[in-house]
Amino acid sequence: MAEVTPFDPYEADAEEPELGTKTRGASKESHEVQLIPSGVLALDVQAYVDDFNARVIGAYEKGAGSHELPADVGVARSLIPPGTAALRDFSYLAPAIPELDAERCVGCMTCVTECPDTAILGKAIPASRLEAALAKVGDPAERGFLASHWVRTRKYFDVPAKKGLEGALFGIFMDPTKCKGCAECVEVCADLGYHALRMTPKG
Repeated sequence: MAEVTPFDPYEADAEEPELGTKTRGASKESHEVQLIPSGVLALDVQAYVDDFNARVIGAYEKGAGSHELPADVGVARSLIPPGTAALRDFSYLAPAIPELDAERCVGCMTCVTECPDTAILGKAIPASRLEAALAKVGDPAERGFLASHWVRTRKYFDVPAKKGLEGALFGIFMDPTKCKGCAECVEVCADLGYHALRMTPKG
């Protein structure tokens, strides 16, 4: 370990040790920065949302958010514009996303409520409306593929039918741009004994 001699400024012959590349009296370095729009500082919500989407979301989309962005005035005030998460794309993060086995799904919606990123959408559509929509698909293979995403469940089809109402077909749909591959939905589905979800590699 190097020996360090204490610096005493009151000694007549004392010399201040050089701690960096600048000498005493030298001008400080300056860097050009882009000022935040005045509307943001005034808490103009729309101005802040527009600035956040362009500056913050844009930087993260380029992969430069961690080293390019200055301190954010909204984050400093614990303010995040509503709805801005919809613009964030997580599709590059997860190597695998959930895949539904429709025949095992009971429509409990637990996977939807457990997803921390709102990446799963559950939808129930009256059977007649779904059939009418599928009838407009000309390609039989495509029509069959789309129909395979919907399932008849006790909750949404059988129970309404017993009450004299039209039953609905149920489907679970994943948004790959919002899914981070945490597999919480798969785990909770397995814990309930349904095993209707499994992780599958993106392709």
